Amino acid sequence: MAEALMVGGYTHHPGYHCESMAARNVFLHAGIDLSEEVLFGLGEGLGFIYWFMKGKKVAMPFPFVGYRGGKVVELISRASKRLGITCRVVETKSADKAYRNVKRLLASGQPVCLYVDMVYLPYMRLPEEAHFGGHSIALYGLDEDADAAHVSDTLDEPQTISLEALRTARSSTHQPFPPKNRHLEFTFPKSPPALKDVVLGAIEANATAMANPPISNLGLKGILRFAAEIKKWPRMLSPENLLSGLVNAFVYIEVGGTGGGAFRPMYARFLKEAHDLTGESRLLEAARMYQRSAEALSSLGVALLPDKFPAMARIRTLMLEKDRLLKHGKGPGKRARLTEIEGEMQGAVGQALVEEIPKYESNLDAVTDAIKAVHETEAEANAVLLAQAGHGVAST
Repeated sequence: MAEALMVGGYTHHPGYHCESMAARNVFLHAGIDLSEEVLFGLGEGLGFIYWFMKGKKVAMPFPFVGYRGGKVVELISRASKRLGITCRVVETKSADKAYRNVKRLLASGQPVCLYVDMVYLPYMRLPEEAHFGGHSIALYGLDEDADAAHVSDTLDEPQTISLEALRTARSSTHQPFPPKNRHLEFTFPKSPPALKDVVLGAIEANATAMANPPISNLGLKGILRFAAEIKKWPRMLSPENLLSGLVNAFVYIEVGGTGGGAFRPMYARFLKEAHDLTGESRLLEAARMYQRSAEALSSLGVALLPDKFPAMARIRTLMLEKDRLLKHGKGPGKRARLTEIEGEMQGAVGQALVEEIPKYESNLDAVTDAIKAVHETEAEANAVLLAQAGHGVAST
């Protein structure tokens, strides 16, 4: 028998980052009203990763460069723990069982945080090579007769996708970070701890992780690793994968669910909220420094797809326009313009592959200088936070 399950009283709120957006929507429905920035900060969301798997069994076409801290799920798990919320991570190899799991939660009146490969979300209009299974959405309704799943994403408006699209997105096995039919189940406390009692611990832990990562492709060390490794990209990647890697590196600074500036403006706003809660004046200093870091990261995004290569610069401009339209666009012209952008993008990609990628090594000095400038601003901001915590200057 077909079922229709809708969470009563649910309100969609858009956001900047998928995980903090989805958790905020679910927490707010449970009566816990926190900003997305606070959830991001409590989850130690600031970070850096340079990741390239080259094995025969599991290989990536190009390196992944990201600016968020922790593995998939860790951000929400950490934030939940600090708020006295029990967060249970549920995974299964069975797509059928995964579907039954979320139906059970919806039937109990709970929206669900779940993870998907964003390539299979039709409203994202992504190319096949852009697989990313660490994307989180909030599911708040299913209608089997209408073949519809109702979800919140970072976009201004809630979205509806087919049940098959939901199933495919949840069960994707593509790298990086396959979603594994994962969802989160929360048990909320009667009275969460006071925010002022937990924010400084989260800030200290995040700054410590950036300064002293367990491996050299994470944190501040990872940024320097990126500067060294990108010099090898033209020799170790095909022209197509080189261009895709450069575009992806730009995307995860400006348009990949980071809120622009690779999460740094989000974290600056969190630090301002933390200052208001604690009165710690140096948190304001650090907030200003992370705004400067955001500017350095945006400059890196331009360096990756520079103006001296017109087709690459056009790709950059089109990506920004597409992101604005997807998130905020309305009216009958939105779909038509998105289609035009995709056509223009194909032309720019073709031109870049023929005319610009063969000359890209001439741009590597500018890119590495931009990466090192990011490292300098990040290290300075991080040092302020560790000094605030009484640990002195961060290691790099």
